[in-house]
Amino acid sequence: MHDINSPETHGWNLPLPLEGVPLLPWPKDILPEPFGGFAAELSRSTETPPELAGLIILSAVATAAQKNYQVQVKDDYREPVNIWVLPVLPPASRKSRVYSEVTAPLREWEKEKKSLFEPIIENAISQRKTLEARLKELRNQAAKANEGKYDQLQGQIEKLEQQLPNIPSYPQLWTCDVTPEQLGTIMAANDEAMAVLSDEGGVFDILSGLYSDGKANIDLFLQAHSGSPVRVDRRSSPPIFMERALLTMGLTIQPQIIKNICKNKTFRGRGLLGRFLYAIPKSNIGSRSLNEPPMNPDYASQYRKSIRYILEHCPASEGGKIQHVLYLTKEAYTSWWEYAKIVEKLMGDEIGYLSHITDWAGKLPGAIARIAALLHVMRYSCQKPSEYSISSEDMGAAVKIGHVLTNHALVVFDLLHEAGIKQEARAIYDWIKEEKLKFVSRRECMRKFRRLKKDDLVPIFDILKEHEIFREVEAKVGKGRPSDVFEVNPLLFE
Repeated sequence: MHDINSPETHGWNLPLPLEGVPLLPWPKDILPEPFGGFAAELSRSTETPPELAGLIILSAVATAAQKNYQVQVKDDYREPVNIWVLPVLPPASRKSRVYSEVTAPLREWEKEKKSLFEPIIENAISQRKTLEARLKELRNQAAKANEGKYDQLQGQIEKLEQQLPNIPSYPQLWTCDVTPEQLGTIMAANDEAMAVLSDEGGVFDILSGLYSDGKANIDLFLQAHSGSPVRVDRRSSPPIFMERALLTMGLTIQPQIIKNICKNKTFRGRGLLGRFLYAIPKSNIGSRSLNEPPMNPDYASQYRKSIRYILEHCPASEGGKIQHVLYLTKEAYTSWWEYAKIVEKLMGDEIGYLSHITDWAGKLPGAIARIAALLHVMRYSCQKPSEYSISSEDMGAAVKIGHVLTNHALVVFDLLHEAGIKQEARAIYDWIKEEKLKFVSRRECMRKFRRLKKDDLVPIFDILKEHEIFREVEAKVGKGRPSDVFEVNPLLFE
């Protein structure tokens, strides 16, 4: 072993660790029943991380509740209850199976509504076709009529036009990969609310300009996260106006995909990435038994009944349009306020723990209020949530979830930082330790890690020097041009 005071280690300090932030586990028993039991059973039977089921269930409840509720944090501050969640998992993680189970009651509701609306829609289409045929005939007559007859025919045309029935659309709760223009149309037809739920990240390709000549078009998404008024201009149709657009998103993507997403400066610069609640759980792949008993059907049945109750039994409101307000108890508000103050301090330069992700952390207190409201809706899903105040218990549970989300967001944004500079630094660090290298040159690094160019290594080497993994020395390696050479800290191998 090297003595820290030996000549060999003279001038060296102990190297600073390059390990990332350790991941906090998803809180146990955090969701009210029957949602908590369903989440636990789903994770067990599918052998998937609990973060996946937990977050996607939150997005499903938000999908069912977002049109019906708001949470009043204080007198002059309300939040909607829609959320954006984004678990990050590698391929073959059984995401599709979890999505299928969680979204089943939403799909069943849409299927039933389609059966109910089908004859109504078909009848409206038939009536409209008949009236349009009569209108066509009257217009042909009017075009050839004299002045006196024309006025008479025009009056009949206008009367028939007023009788043309509107064709209703099938009620819809969610969609997958959708363009902003399509989303605006769907939202307008569904009380200004929609969810984008998918076990893939194809919507990011669309947002980055897949169908718009490479131009990112994210305004509607940003506005619909906050429940803002929206105008959607359409190419071949009149514009759409919405008083309070609401969008929930429940997506999963692979680690490599999120790195690619972050290269889009518009996404980060305009706050799209700062609106998601991330989880990057440890994958179960490689340690699954592949022999777990199936989920107890009672858990799935109770979960589906609760989601249906949220969809069908919201108390009526004036004009048919919601917003039932959920209030906080005094204790719940105190918990939220104390948490919000801590987040505010952590975003400041003095402490700085969250200062590099203020675009995300600045929205965290609002997200915690939304999560507390969703937990409250779950707790009273088969009653009337608006008749009760959000308790300190549900706010405390939301804060616990907030701690995990903050921890995972730090890991995600660390992966994204400058296109993964820290991750590449860790790869070189691991190589140095594995090979027990005493010296390493820039040229050797480029040969070992062919994906890295000379310019890529500059910020990576800066990190390694800052952490006292190595230091630059004057040397010439072999024949030919000199190569930058770095002496490895001998204390690294202790």
